[in-house]
Amino acid sequence: MVTDHGLVAAKDLRVGMKVWTLDGWKTITEVLNNGVQPVYEVEFENGLEVKVTADHRFMTPHGWKRLDELKEGDYVRFVFDGVEFENGLELCTERDPELVAEFLGYWCGDGSVSTSDHVTLYAGSDKELARHLEKTVKQLAGNAYLLNDGSQLLIDVHRKDFADFVRKFFDFSGPSNSKKRRVPELILRSKKNIQRAFLRGLFSADGSVYDANGSVTLALSSSSKELLKQVQLMLLCFGIPTTLTREKKPERKKIKGNAYYTVGTWRILLNG
Repeated sequence: MVTDHGLVAAKDLRVGMKVWTLDGWKTITEVLNNGVQPVYEVEFENGLEVKVTADHRFMTPHGWKRLDELKEGDYVRFVFDGVEFENGLELCTERDPELVAEFLGYWCGDGSVSTSDHVTLYAGSDKELARHLEKTVKQLAGNAYLLNDGSQLLIDVHRKDFADFVRKFFDFSGPSNSKKRRVPELILRSKKNIQRAFLRGLFSADGSVYDANGSVTLALSSSSKELLKQVQLMLLCFGIPTTLTREKKPERKKIKGNAYYTVGTWRILLNG
C-alpha cells in the first residue's frame, strides 16, 4: 500500500496512517480483520502482481469493480503519481543516510557477505566506479581494499561489525544469497530521497542501457523476481512505469561431465 509512511504491507497498516487515493491522502480510521478468505494472485500486462480477496475493488474505465467482476483483458488504474512519503522513516544510523542507502542498493545488486564476514562489492572493469565504491565503503566502514582478482575489480572490507550491519538491513544470517534479495523494509518505508539513493546504487550495479531499434531502453536485471517487483512499485511512486519480463531461463549444462543448472534472471524495462 502507498502510505505517508512509504510502501507498507496491508498487514502492517494502522489507524492514523494515510493512504494515497484518487482524491489524495485519506486517513485510516479503522482496520478490519475479514477473517480467513481465499486469496487470488492478479498479474497485469506490465508484470506487476498483487494478491487480493475476491471482493477487492479496482478502478476501471467503468468505475469501481470487484475482482470477481473482472475478466482477463480489462483495464485498471494504478494511483501512484505525485505521492510523497511525508512520514517516511529516517535511516537510524550515525552514517550519512543517503550514502548508506546508495551503498545498500549497490550491494543488493552486486555484492556479497561471506561466512568469514568479508563484505565485497564487484565493479567489473569500470575503474571509475570501483574508485567511487572504494571511497564510499571507506566512509562507511572505516577502511576498504580495491583489488583485482584477475577477472574483475572488487572492493573488499573484512569487519564483522560491518558485515552484521549489512545482514541487519537485509535480514539474513551467514552468507548472502542473490536469489533471495529483497529491498529492505526500512528502505521501502523511508522518504523518497532515501529510496532514490537506494535505486541509484542498485541501477549502478545491475542496470544497463541499450538501443533497441532506435528506442533507448534502460533495464535492470536480477535473479530475484521479488526484488524487481518491489523496484517496480518504487519506480511507480516516482512516476516511472516499467515492464517485468523473463530475461534468461535456468539452463542445464555440463562441465567436465558434471551437470549443473544456471541461475535464471528477470528484468524490468524502462522505455523512453
